[in-house]
Amino acid sequence: MEKIFDNTQVAFSLKSDGELRKAYLLFKMMGSPGLVNAMAALTKFLLKLRFPIKGIIKNTVYRQFCGGLTKEDCLKVIRQLYAMNVH
Repeated sequence: MEKIFDNTQVAFSLKSDGELRKAYLLFKMMGSPGLVNAMAALTKFLLKLRFPIKGIIKNTVYRQFCGGLTKEDCLKVIRQLYAMNVH
């Protein structure tokens, strides 16, 4: 079986160009410890103030690393990945 990241066309075929650009930017920012620390502190502060940032978190970090909010959401993603032989 071909390793998934030996062929990036297969590995990233479920993502649009926009999604790949967003992921690249997110990982680029996460590569900066100072920025990560500053954003973590800002996030904690804004959450304490009950500032409505949960949507921002959901549409960036959460969307990149989680399959969904519900079991059904996750199963949909799992089925898509399985269909592309990503398992």
